[in-house]
Amino acid sequence: MKYGIHFGYWTQEWDTDIKPLIPKAANLGFDVLEVGPFPGLMEQDQQEMNEVKRIAADHNIELTYCLGLSPDLDLTSPDDTTRIKGIRYIQQLIESVYQMGGSQLSGILYSDWPAMYKEVKTMDDKKNALVRAEESLEVVLETAVFYGIHCSLELVNRFEQWLMNSVDEGVAFQESLNHSNCSLLLDTFHMNIEEDDIPAAIRRAGQNIGHFHVCENNRKVPRPGSRLDWPSILQALKDIDYSGRIVFEPFVKPEGTIGKDIRIWRDLSGQANEEQIDQQLKEGLHYLKSTFSH
Repeated sequence: MKYGIHFGYWTQEWDTDIKPLIPKAANLGFDVLEVGPFPGLMEQDQQEMNEVKRIAADHNIELTYCLGLSPDLDLTSPDDTTRIKGIRYIQQLIESVYQMGGSQLSGILYSDWPAMYKEVKTMDDKKNALVRAEESLEVVLETAVFYGIHCSLELVNRFEQWLMNSVDEGVAFQESLNHSNCSLLLDTFHMNIEEDDIPAAIRRAGQNIGHFHVCENNRKVPRPGSRLDWPSILQALKDIDYSGRIVFEPFVKPEGTIGKDIRIWRDLSGQANEEQIDQQLKEGLHYLKSTFSH
């Protein structure tokens, strides 16, 4: 089992230099730093990529990659040009992840995020969009197979996306793709909104789970005695023999592009400074590790 932290915990912008965050993650006890398309990655700037790789190797940190697509890259768009642009973007990202020595790409890879609900959506709209997503992902996943990259499709709540919100929807879609290098990314924040019973949903998803995000129901760092039943959630992961990565994905600071997209409108850290924020994370990691080991 590896434990990771999403880089957005420490920054308010998606487009940020991740190099200083690698030793920080390692010093706090993490095995993985999850990042987005950091500056230089999509451009395949070899000097920048090699420097990031070197720092990660020096600190024994694995880099995983996670993102959502902008509307002009939407794989469900009725517009062929938009879908083709989205397919090519993810294919280029897969190639870049490969060049970085990575193996895991996750997120809302099938549509735009966060979705902007500018018009009424019908169930026929949803059905047709899912067909377009499936057709687009078939192309993307062939590229991922070629480069040895595993893709995990993230299920998010109804306020951020409309195609797949529940585990049952995700399993049905993922199995229709029939690709061994494709799985689901489940996230406790979204599951708290969409699932009647989080542990039961984890058990239903079973081996379809390839990646797992954790944070509290309000995006804070996991902690004992909170609204989410962490012992039961972790027991469900043990019951399905989950041995992948558990990545912390708390967001506690407002402002910036991250605050806007995640909808953080107040400071959730208790006005903590950088040292205190790190301590909250360290305590959360210790809590989940010790709970999972029992």
